[in-house]
This record gives sequence, C-alpha cells and structure tokens, in this order.
Amino acid sequence: MRLTLARKMLLGNLTLVLLILIVGLSALASLKALHALGTNLVQVDLPNFELTAQLMESFSAEDQYEERYIHLGDPALQALADEQREKFGATLQRFRALPPKASREVERIGDLHAEYRRVTFQARAALEHGDGTLARVLISESLPHPRQRLTVAIQSLTQTLRGTQWVALQQSQSLIQNALIMTLVTCGVGLIFGVGFALIFSRSLAKSLQQFKMATQLIGKGRYDELLPLQGSDEVGDLAESFRWMSHRLKELEEMNLDANPLTRLPGNLAIEKSLLIRLRRRRRFAFCHIDLDNFKAFGDHYGYARGSEVLKMVGQILTRLVESDRQDIFIGHIGGDDFVLICEPDRASGFCQQIIKEFDDAMPQFYDSSDRAQGFIISRDRNDRVQQFGIMTISIAVVTNERREITTPMQVAEVAAQLKKYAKSFPKSIFVIDQRREL
Repeated sequence: MRLTLARKMLLGNLTLVLLILIVGLSALASLKALHALGTNLVQVDLPNFELTAQLMESFSAEDQYEERYIHLGDPALQALADEQREKFGATLQRFRALPPKASREVERIGDLHAEYRRVTFQARAALEHGDGTLARVLISESLPHPRQRLTVAIQSLTQTLRGTQWVALQQSQSLIQNALIMTLVTCGVGLIFGVGFALIFSRSLAKSLQQFKMATQLIGKGRYDELLPLQGSDEVGDLAESFRWMSHRLKELEEMNLDANPLTRLPGNLAIEKSLLIRLRRRRRFAFCHIDLDNFKAFGDHYGYARGSEVLKMVGQILTRLVESDRQDIFIGHIGGDDFVLICEPDRASGFCQQIIKEFDDAMPQFYDSSDRAQGFIISRDRNDRVQQFGIMTISIAVVTNERREITTPMQVAEVAAQLKKYAKSFPKSIFVIDQRREL
C-alpha cells in the first residue's frame, strides 16, 4: 500500500486526525496544482511557444517565395509560396489552451495573414494579366505594411507566451510558499500537542517544498544543471520527476536554439555530434551522409553573399521536407557554410540521396541569371585567384556506414567522409558515393 501524505499524517497522531486531514488535503491540493502547472508548462506552453517560431519561419519562407515569384514568374516559386501559406494556416490551428490575450493575438495573426494574402493575390492577378509592373509595385509598396504588422503580431504572441511561462513559474513558487506556510503551521500544532511524528513529517515535507522552491528559482534563471536531488515515493516523487523532465526539456530546447544555424535553423555541430554519439554508443546501424555543394564559393563570389544564402536556405528546405515526409529516425543538421548532414538507416540512404540530388538539380538553375544559365557556366576566380569557368552548381554526398566496418568515434566518420567527398567531387555532376570498403 502506497503511503500517501494524508495517510502519513493520520498515522502520526490519531488525536489530530481532523486537523491533519485538512492540512494534508490542502497540501495535496497545492501539490496537485503545482503538478498541473508543471504538466501544462511542458505539454501546452512549451509546444505553443515552439509553434510561434514555426509561424515566423513559415511566413518568412512564404514572403520570400512570393516576392521571388512576382519578380521571376516561376510557377515553382508560386507553389512553394502556397505550400508555406498552407503550413502557416495549419500551424495557426495547432495552438491550444491559450490564455485570452494570446487567443486574441492568434485571431489577429490570422486576420493579418489574410490581409497579407489579399495583397499577394492582387499582385499575382496583375502578373497573370501581363501587368508585371503593377505586380511589382504592389509587392514593393503595398506589401511592406501588412508584412510588418504580421511580423510584429507574431513577435507579440511570442512575448505573450513567454510571459505566460514566467507567470506559471511564479504561480508555482507562490503555491510552494503557501504549502510551506501550512506545513510550518502543522509543525507548530504538532509541537504544542507533543506529536513527534507530526514534527518529523512536517520537517521532511518542508525540506522537499523548499527544494522545489529553489528548483523553481533555478529553472527561472536557466540554471538547469544545478537542481537539487529531489526524491520521494509519493506525490512529491511524482512532482520531482516532472521537474527533472521539465528542466531537461528546457535545457535541450535552449541548447538547440543556441546551436542552431541562424540561416537555415537546422541543428549545428553540437547536435550533430550528439546524434552520432548516441548511435555509436547504442551500436546501431546508421548512414552518415555528408552533403557538400560544388562550386559554391565561385557562385558566391560571382553573385554575392545574399544569393549564396538563398541557395543554403533552399538546401535546408529540401532536407526539412525530407524529414517531414518520413520522420522515422532521421536527423538533419547544418555543419556550417555549404556543408550539411543527414543521418538515417543504411538501407534508406540511397533513396534519400537520390531525392536530394533530384530536387537540388531541379531547383539550382533558377538561382543563375538567364545568360549564365543559357551558356551553362559563370566566370569567377578559383582559390588560387585564377580566372576560370565554373559550371552550374552541383551537389556531392559522401555516405559513411557502419555496415561493413566497425566505427567507434565521430572522428572515424569524419575521416572516411572526407575521403569519399574528395572522390565524389572528382565527378562533374551531382552524385552520391556510399562507402563499400570492409574493415581489414
């Protein structure tokens, strides 16, 4: 039989059953409310907060595709913009259990997005009727205001949800303080009536509540690794477990946000190494796909940093769509520059690489000027400052697996990937190379 807080108090002193029962039920109510706050923070507030980042990402992508469509007239860009618009609407529907203010802001975001769509649809209609000048005027003069208002509204929602999380933490601290006061009152009554067991129990509970209070403060300050060891086999233990899980999740989200590449929003080097180490330690079979762009430096030197960034975003979007279409144990990351990573099961690596190459080769020509695209190359300088011709950018993928050889460290993966990548770059086309060598 589980010894709950109420039963502990009843066993402590039968003469104070009524008083102890009232205090115990109140303490349980506080703990339950605190547990509910923690659960709501993890299951509702944090997901809602993540959705705001997805809203901003979808809207930014939609806005970029829409503007490029109006200027370039490529139907593929229109389709991409529509896809991001649908993704934005779907994300907006996923918010749940919002406070009144946040709910109103979500409704306002929907209205502002509709206003934004009306302007873009007018520009599209003008373009379809052959009036490209009017379409570009609408994009350059009528669109900035709705865009700015929508961006500000999403940022406002982010701040509101962040404030909701802070309020929840403050409420939990208040509940802990109230429960602590009630515990101290119980201790005083126990001392008056000479109930030793009640004193021991109260001190134990007071200590646990004090630890929770300190844990709440540490979480609020972002010091997740300094949480005290909270233990217990009753409701306190359950709450302690919720706190540990919550702090671990908050730390992971913070690390992912700090480590993520600011351009593509994909996980960076820390997350890549962590994902690889997990597979190595668990002795799982994997395929590590190192993705590199060929002639990217020459492209950036010729067209400038901004267009090179658009290419990197495009690669990130290809990988993101790949994960969204098949979520079974796939990891994608951005090492930096034009280097990306995909980790998956070995038997699925070939299909993924083929899909990445196809989408990249289909999309890449649109980033070149029409004259360069027609002649099939650009003129730029190589790393030795010599003027040369560089063809349309291609993609090389080096695939390292542990199916045929034993791999124990990330360094081994990096060394093999470097060899394969050098070999893959010797081909004047997009290609993927899978390591087939066996360990000697």
